[in-house]
Amino acid sequence: MPRRKKQPEEKLAESIQDLSSTFKLSISFSRRFLLGVVFGLGSALGATVIAAIVLIILSRALQVTGIDSALDQEIMNVIQ
Repeated sequence: MPRRKKQPEEKLAESIQDLSSTFKLSISFSRRFLLGVVFGLGSALGATVIAAIVLIILSRALQVTGIDSALDQEIMNVIQ
């Protein structure tokens, strides 16, 4: 049995139905909530990594200049 070719109107109707279901999925509350959670976790993780890198660089720079030992002595004086 030969397959009949789809008419342009049928193709258009199928495309509209596919687009409608995709649009409904993209605006659903649960999907938007999940995307928000993932975005928030990614932002927090990224900020943590950047802060750690900055602290490592700052620590190394203080060690090279010798300021860290001076700060250690000052902190010990304040504590006592």
